[in-house]
Amino acid sequence: MISVLPNATDTKLDRQEIPNVEFSFKDVAKVPNAILGGFTEFKGELAMPELPFDEIVLMLKGELEVKDLTDGKIQTVRQGDVFYFSKGTKLSLVAKSSAKWWYVYHPPHT
Repeated sequence: MISVLPNATDTKLDRQEIPNVEFSFKDVAKVPNAILGGFTEFKGELAMPELPFDEIVLMLKGELEVKDLTDGKIQTVRQGDVFYFSKGTKLSLVAKSSAKWWYVYHPPHT
């Protein structure tokens, strides 16, 4: 199976109501029982609970500070960088200006 998502980076994202955070995302690609992918646009600071999946991210715009809440290690991710979160990771995200990325994770949530 081959699928094309024309002009995917122009996808209108769904805004999520999170106090003091600008957060929008849209799942746009799914392979049943395998992977799911989409876009996130984010500004602010957000602690993430333990992730129930592995995730790979490609930064499309902006800069993101990612902190591993287990060991305190902080990494800065910039446009063009790829980064990875493993299942079970606890982290926080900080974006001082709007950051946008493409994500793919496994297994997909329902």
